[in-house]
Amino acid sequence: MDQISTDELLKFAKSVEGKTLRRNKEFTVVVTEDSLVYIPVATNTRTKNDRHCVDEICKEFSKTNNDSPSHYVKTLKAWHASYSLTLIHMCLGKAKTD
Repeated sequence: MDQISTDELLKFAKSVEGKTLRRNKEFTVVVTEDSLVYIPVATNTRTKNDRHCVDEICKEFSKTNNDSPSHYVKTLKAWHASYSLTLIHMCLGKAKTD
């Protein structure tokens, strides 16, 4: 089962900061002191997962390896989990940047 820590994910997010990433839609990520800010290319509207939310997503992913964003909405109320899941998959080498 794949495992990822919050620190690993934040370090990886910093390495792809400003690059166009893609899961279903293109987006960029900005790493702040206390969150990951996601900016969809199509709307340019910022959304974020604070560090606590990112930590909970990483813990839940490490426990379940569940790829469905709706799982994280149901269990954690993590409304923008799809962006964090994309970063997790990229960090684990399961996806690529455009």
